[in-house]
Amino acid sequence: MKKLYRGLLLVLSIAGFLALNGCTAVQEQVNPTQINSQWLNQSVTFDQKTITGILVVPVSSDPTTQRLYEDITSTTFTLNGIPSEPAYKYLSPGSGLLLQNGGLNLPILRQAAKNAKASDILVITFNGVKNQTVYNPGVTWGPDPFWGGPFGPGPFMGPGPFMGPGPMWGGWAIPPSVTTNQYLVSNIQLLLAKDYQTLWTASFTTLLEQFSNEKTIELYSQLLVQKLLSNGFMIPLQTPSYQIKAPVLNPGVTPAP
Repeated sequence: MKKLYRGLLLVLSIAGFLALNGCTAVQEQVNPTQINSQWLNQSVTFDQKTITGILVVPVSSDPTTQRLYEDITSTTFTLNGIPSEPAYKYLSPGSGLLLQNGGLNLPILRQAAKNAKASDILVITFNGVKNQTVYNPGVTWGPDPFWGGPFGPGPFMGPGPFMGPGPMWGGWAIPPSVTTNQYLVSNIQLLLAKDYQTLWTASFTTLLEQFSNEKTIELYSQLLVQKLLSNGFMIPLQTPSYQIKAPVLNPGVTPAP
């Protein structure tokens, strides 16, 4: 009975350790991007919260990162019913989008949104990578005065040629470990194209190197869609282009049976 009780304690101890140290990791396995904080403009009207199209504008010094975010984010939005276009289709490399002070050239951005027939502009900025060090102290178990080895030595099942001291019940441990994770910090702004009014802004952190870059950006974009909808932004209902339409019959011709 004592053996069963102590075995149960061992299992519960391990489960508790994994729960305390792995709850964040489990969450990040679902989506490596988490929202830190957000602000929603409470004064916007119903019409202003109705999105008919988005121009996706990532701002990065790395052209590859910028193109990946433009393509994958606009594709993910479109697949979720939000018509979206990547900015590079409407902004040439020398368009002067970035000003010397690091700000955006709003008139150029507005013209690009107009050409894309976008009601809104989604600006994604990247604020660097931060390191987070996680220290796990480890877990130890044993030795046990009753079950010092695999069923011995102890007062009930003393040493023998087959049941002598061993690692099973003599002691058990998860050694301490130090892990350094890298997180990409980003900020998004949803702007109304016609007057640059900020409708929504949010800060995110993304755990790097858990998935491929493409998968990470896709999950990032899916989280943006979820947050847009949960904050009350609306998408007009449209008839999908792939919907099969009923054939138009000539009223003067009787269809064949």
